[in-house]
Formats: sequence, C-alpha cells, structure tokens
Amino acid sequence: MSSKRWLEAKQVDDGFLVQGMQESRSLFSKKTECIDVSKWENSGIPQSLAARVALRRVKEQGPESAHVRDGGEGYWISHDTAASLDSQEARDLGFPPTIPFSLDVQSRGYVGSDDFKVWTNFLHHGRIVQGKVDGAAFLQSDGKLFRIPQSLFSILQHEKRIKAAQGDRDELLAAFAGMREALPDGLIGKDVDVSKTILSVRIAHATAFGLNVQFRDGSPEFDPIPLGVSAKAGGGAHPDQIPETSYLVPPVQAEVFADSFRDDSKVRSTYLIESGVYVFVDPAIRPALEIVRKKQKSDPVEKMDFVVNTRRVLNDLLNEQGDDDAQAEIEGMFVETVEYSDRISGIGEWQPPNVPYLEKEENNWLPERFSIVLQDKLITLQSEEVPGFLDKISGARETGCKTVDINGVEIEPTEEVQQTLERYRPREAMPDKPDGDKNEKEPPRPKRIRVLQAKENFDLLSYVSSRGRRLSEETPLQSPGGMKSQLREHQEQGVAWLQ
Repeated sequence: MSSKRWLEAKQVDDGFLVQGMQESRSLFSKKTECIDVSKWENSGIPQSLAARVALRRVKEQGPESAHVRDGGEGYWISHDTAASLDSQEARDLGFPPTIPFSLDVQSRGYVGSDDFKVWTNFLHHGRIVQGKVDGAAFLQSDGKLFRIPQSLFSILQHEKRIKAAQGDRDELLAAFAGMREALPDGLIGKDVDVSKTILSVRIAHATAFGLNVQFRDGSPEFDPIPLGVSAKAGGGAHPDQIPETSYLVPPVQAEVFADSFRDDSKVRSTYLIESGVYVFVDPAIRPALEIVRKKQKSDPVEKMDFVVNTRRVLNDLLNEQGDDDAQAEIEGMFVETVEYSDRISGIGEWQPPNVPYLEKEENNWLPERFSIVLQDKLITLQSEEVPGFLDKISGARETGCKTVDINGVEIEPTEEVQQTLERYRPREAMPDKPDGDKNEKEPPRPKRIRVLQAKENFDLLSYVSSRGRRLSEETPLQSPGGMKSQLREHQEQGVAWLQ
C-alpha cells in the first residue's frame, strides 16, 4: 500500500482551515482522510522544512491569527494572516493559488460630494471576473478558489470601510486616505489633498515568471515575463494537481516591464507599466528574479548556459543563498512559457533537418541561417555569406587589421577563427584540390561546433498554430466598464473580436 501526505487549506466562514491530508492506495482501492493535528508529528506532517517554518511563523502571531480548531481537525487561520503570506508560504501550507487577476480600482467625485463613489473589480485580459469577496481573503470564480494577497486584500478592506462610512465625511476621509496608503509607492504624492483625489488604478500581483529569449548583437538575451499561477477547477492542494499559468499583462506592457526591470540596479517590489497600471512582484520570487537580473549582465557563454539550464542554475544559486527547498520553490515560480519552450530545446551539434519531400541541393548540410560561437560571441550567418567572410578575415590578417565586422559583431581575425569558419564553407564553394594521388585518404572532417538547438515546424504533427480564443456567438457580449452609450452593430463586432 502506498500513501501521500500533504497540507490543504479549505475555505471556512471566518477564515481558512489548514488540514493534514493522507491518501492511501492499494491495488483496488483509494482512501483519503484528514489526520488529527495531534498525529501530525508522527505522520511527518508537514513534510517540507519550508512548510514547517511557515506554519511556525503563523502560530507565533497569536491565537487570533492561528490556532488549533476544536476537535483537532486542523489549524484555523484568519483572513488577515492568510493574506499576509507570500506566494511560496501559501503554497507550502496548501492554500489555493494566489489570484492571477488584476485589481482595478476606480473612484468618482470628491470625498463628501453627493456623487462620491469607490469601486473595485478583478479583471482578466480586460474582462471583469465574476465572483464575490465581502472582506474575505479569497475569491471564488468559475469553480476555482483563489487566495487574495496582502497587496490587494488591504485595498479591498479599505473599500469595505469606505462603503460603511457613507454619510460620515471624516470617516470617509480616513478610509480613503487608508486606501491611498495601501496603493503602490509613489502613486499619489504625500502632499496631495486626499479629498480632491480621483483614483484610476490597476494592480497585478506576479507570483511566477517566465523568460522571453531573443538574440541581439550576437548574444542570447532574455527578459522576465510576469505571470500568475492558478489551479484547475476542483483541483485543491493535492500534490498531483497540475497548475495553470496566465499572463498578467498584455505583450506591450510586458515589454515595458522588461525594459524597466533591465534598467534598474535591483529588483523592485512594484513596477509602473503605464499610467495607473502596476505590477507588484511577490516577495517569494524576488530572489530568483535577482539572479535573472545578474545573468542579464553576464558574458554570452554564461547567458547561454542560463537559457538552456534555467532551473538548474536557479536551484544551485538559491541553494548557495541558504534556501534548502529551492528546487520545490522553482517548480512553482519559474514557468517555461511559449516564448521559451516553443523554440529553445538545448545545445548540441547541428544536424540538418530531415525533410525528404522538399527538393534540396546535394551535399549542402548547412541550414539557411545558423548560429555559432566565436570568441565568446554568438553570430548568426547564412551559408552563402561564409566564403565572403573568410576572404575578409584573410585580407585583415595580411594587412594587420585588429578586428573585422561579421554581421555586426566585432571579431579578431585570428587563425582559429578562420579555421572555424572554414568548417562551415558550403561544399560548392570549397577551393579546387590540386591533382594528386587519387588514393590519398581525405583528412577527417573537423568536428562541428555546438550550436543552439531550436524546435522546427516543418511537420504539421509537431507544430500547431497558436491562435487566441475568441467569443462564440452564444457568449454574451460584455460592454467596456463605464460606457453609458449604446454600441452600434459594427462596434459590437469589434469589441466581440477583442474579447
């Protein structure tokens, strides 16, 4: 008989209940049961060191934050305490995934005016997410349960306080000022009159990241992509549950995030994407992002190693920083996005693609474009360019030039570089051999240099065009929030296409 044990946080009326679960399997049956808190230690619950540390930190906050539920069925944890956990602590304790949606905060009128109003909505790809919060640290939507982190929970708490203070200007001012303080740093100046402030803010909470890998100036370059992680409907915290990831911001805003990330000297908690749009970086992923930031400034060979072995490098460096559970944490925080995994497959010797149904010239083993590393610089070439560059290098060596330009990359014209490029000279461009002994054995061909391997899409079976999901005719159209006018037919078609 085999068994699995894990922690699972369930929603209760006044908070969350963290329970120790055990699943026992035999040949013909499966049994899942809740383990009494008094038996956790003997049962090895929690199993990970990180989970034990997180549970101890929560208990140290006092019984109003966490205590053993009557009957020993688990630990009760308040909404405030659940929200204060970072994404990794929440995962370790079996909480639902941190919400992968943006929080949109809007206000109308000034404090004390008749039309003053504050409202919030969770948005996913610009569409309102249906669900109810009512002061709790979770949102249930479309059959899935999400934990609301402190960065968003505090704003929702102040919104609740504002609604309860209608008619009391002093209380409204205090509640509105509290909401302003809960917003990202620098959003509103400290000298601004709170009563004359109108809010229009959107905040996304990043709990994971991917990498967008490209090649610039002969070197691999990569930028982080902020992501949210959720679970499939009805998934719970079972160890076999496969998480789903979602993009927090559109591609244009992701590029702004990448540029701001690259320009900063350290990883910040909050990034301004555009006017009123912010990305909050969860504390749990900041150490890994700091490694990404340092690798961005490393040499091409080190960058290449990081691109191909991202998980291993992150795991090794986080372990050096004293994180014993780094491997488990990386599984939750780093995601191989389509920008990464659809193309990058490893490093190895180049092999010509096997496409027998296409006409091709005999003995031409080079692809149209290929990449090689010369003097720690990655260079992309076309096969027909090689003879010209070889002549250029030979001329530079004869005239004593110190560098030559190869497709925008400066290279020293050494004998080693010339020999390396000679291996990539197309066969039809090989110099004629002088007449000699026909029985003379041809010298062995030098081993080809290892290059970056990328997946191809020559065969339909290995390539499927990725198209965004569009609304069906049966799906009701949702007009943009705040719009009062009636859309015309052609406008409805445009909005439906965007949604």
